[in-house]
Amino acid sequence: MIKASFHNIRVRLFAAFLSLVVLAAFFILMALWSQRSINDYQVFNDQLKAINSNIQSAKLEQAEFLAHGYQKDAFLTSGNSEEIVQFNALIEEVLDEISILKQSKLTKKERLVAELTELNQSVKSYRINFKEMTDAYLQRGFKDHGLEGEMREYVHALQLVDRASDQVFAFQMRRHEKDFVLRKDMAYVKTMNDRVDAFKSHINNSFELGEIDETYTNQVLTAIDNYHRQFNRLVNLEKTIGLSRSEGIQKRLNDSAQQTISLSSQVSKKLNQRFEEKQRQMNTLLIIASVFLILLGWVFAWVISKRISTPIKTLDAVAKSTSEGKRTAYHQLDGINRKDELGRLAENLKYMLATQEAQWIKINKANESLEQKAKEEELRKWYDQGVNKLADLLKNHYETEEHFGDGLLQFLVKYLGANQGAVYIPSEERTEIECRAAYAFERKKYIKKSFRAGEGLVGACWLEKELIYLTEIPDTYINIRSGLGDTPPRSIILIPCIAEGKIEGIIELASLKIFTKNEIKWLSDIAERIAFFLNSLRSKSQTTKLLAESKEMTEILTQQEEEMRQTLEEMQANQEEESRRSARFEEELNQLKIVAAANESVISKAYEGFLIFDESLHPAYISSEIREKWQIENNKYFTIERLHHTVDMLAIDPLFVASGMSERNHLKCHYEGKCFEVDAVLSKTTYQRENFLIVLIKKDKKEEKEALKRLIKAYF
Repeated sequence: MIKASFHNIRVRLFAAFLSLVVLAAFFILMALWSQRSINDYQVFNDQLKAINSNIQSAKLEQAEFLAHGYQKDAFLTSGNSEEIVQFNALIEEVLDEISILKQSKLTKKERLVAELTELNQSVKSYRINFKEMTDAYLQRGFKDHGLEGEMREYVHALQLVDRASDQVFAFQMRRHEKDFVLRKDMAYVKTMNDRVDAFKSHINNSFELGEIDETYTNQVLTAIDNYHRQFNRLVNLEKTIGLSRSEGIQKRLNDSAQQTISLSSQVSKKLNQRFEEKQRQMNTLLIIASVFLILLGWVFAWVISKRISTPIKTLDAVAKSTSEGKRTAYHQLDGINRKDELGRLAENLKYMLATQEAQWIKINKANESLEQKAKEEELRKWYDQGVNKLADLLKNHYETEEHFGDGLLQFLVKYLGANQGAVYIPSEERTEIECRAAYAFERKKYIKKSFRAGEGLVGACWLEKELIYLTEIPDTYINIRSGLGDTPPRSIILIPCIAEGKIEGIIELASLKIFTKNEIKWLSDIAERIAFFLNSLRSKSQTTKLLAESKEMTEILTQQEEEMRQTLEEMQANQEEESRRSARFEEELNQLKIVAAANESVISKAYEGFLIFDESLHPAYISSEIREKWQIENNKYFTIERLHHTVDMLAIDPLFVASGMSERNHLKCHYEGKCFEVDAVLSKTTYQRENFLIVLIKKDKKEEKEALKRLIKAYF
């Protein structure tokens, strides 16, 4: 009877359906069990990713502290800063998360206790090394704090020397100190030691020669020793910190950070392998169950095809879309609103795929955050590199403003990726601004040479003293020409270079690209440095011009004196023409007096007066201004203290070697018991094969500025 019942279609369908239900329930239970295991792995993996993210964030805080944090007043005064607090908080959070993971059942199951313990020790070591680094930087200090702050006190004591040669040594020692602090190169330490020995030897030799007294000698030697001792303390601390990332505390800190990241990655990699294995098992189970159910479904498809085929097709489409990389394919499962096994299967699959999508979104956001920070760091490095290159450019020697303008434009155009540029500098009367340099224009002669205030873009920038930036340029304004044709620029920028409220120049740049905000900010920041350099270059040019005019007048006077001498000889040789030539001689003599007075007047506009000494350094001539002011009647009673020594020092004066004019010297002049202390500039000249020393007495700064204005107005 049972056999007969089994052959019954109804019984067979029931048995087949029952078998299908049992098999479906079995596969679903297996899937749920696998899903639960996968979820445990997923949670554990999320915690590991949080640990990795916190470690990376801590490393960024470390980098921020080493870049800027140690220079902040909050850290220098209290030993703590925002970066340190954030770093410690992140490390503490990492340690807590590691502690939680160590207590997880999955840790024991996958035998991760040893790896997590090693990771915990590595994180603690990383924190200890960071603490050593912050303590070292606190001891080092910055500007007025720590060893660097103490260094300034010794520098001030060393700079109290009053001899020009001693000041040169002091300046060189200070420069070597700054070179070491900036570049962390031990070669500068050796250079400093050699310079200290040379300075001491120089002081001792000067004392033995009687040029300085014992009090001054002891004072300077003590200042040198104190400064050198403090510098060695700073060097030793820098070596402890590490002159590079591969030395000292920096090396230990980087090694511990790298070890921590490596250990965390190893644990994460091991867990990911197990997680992927579980996922493969889950997917295999789902595929097998789906295929088996589909095969059985064909047996009674004519009965329940509409109840089973449609959900299975949907699940198959989602599986295919997911395998092709479409992370939002699980939304197709929203149409399956069933409470049977297929419905639960679809819901679990939807949950799994939704969880994966959420993790992908979280990872992408973290990557975007890291990329943004990397871009910001790259912009900061670009900014600092540009400032340093400009500083190197300004250290070069330039004879004229045009020479400097050409070098500046070459640097700016190449560094910013521009295509054309020009430099405009106000005329001496400041009635108009003139083009002194151009880069990559088709022909320099077609550039408008000068503008008045308010005339064109250059004149408007000069008048308003504000930056002008244009991205909509008329086709007729300017074209950038190449071998393929002419192209109008996409952007033009004019930057005013302002120093002490006055425009010293305007830089115009044209480019086929749009200037970024960072490039515009960088140009605005460096404009003031360029302005001060142009101001100093103009002052130097004016001084050189005055000296050249003075020398030219002296040569004219010498030539006319020779002509006068020849005239006198001819008058003596020819007594018959004496009366006739006497009138001519008196006329030429008057002209020479006028030229001499004009020469002396030109010098007096920039200086108080001047003195001329012969090769034996005896006074050969004293200008009328000095005679009247100091009431000098007889030159032979006039002397200058230590003049021989000052003349000998001209050989090592870089300004005298380069331009023939010395730096400002402080001199003590004596005449009949009276002493006059003045600042003067020294130069040398030759007349009738004899060498003469010229001492130009400097005016007060205020008087010198007014005299220079009057001189420019008189000659130009």
